[in-house]
Amino acid sequence: MAETQSTEIQEQCSPYEFFGSTNKEYGIIILNYSIDSLRRLLRRELWERAICRACADGGANILKRFADEQNHPFIPNYISGDFDSIERTTRDFYQQTSPPTEFI
Repeated sequence: MAETQSTEIQEQCSPYEFFGSTNKEYGIIILNYSIDSLRRLLRRELWERAICRACADGGANILKRFADEQNHPFIPNYISGDFDSIERTTRDFYQQTSPPTEFI
């Protein structure tokens, strides 16, 4: 029964409806969680229309891997954190983009 309820809720849930209107402003924050989440949820159009794109520390590693898989430069405006999780190669890459990603 719980599985049936879960399926019904998923069918009723339309997370992308919010993005259907072009006059809505939103930002995206990538957390250090799972590349599978990005594969399922992040779309190029959503990323490009966001007014602010950011990563929380190790989320930058996940975004970089995802970008490499998609062969598309998903470049964040900001990366924030204590920088204990971000890989050196990822940090170097984002520091060399034009304009460079801001580390805060």
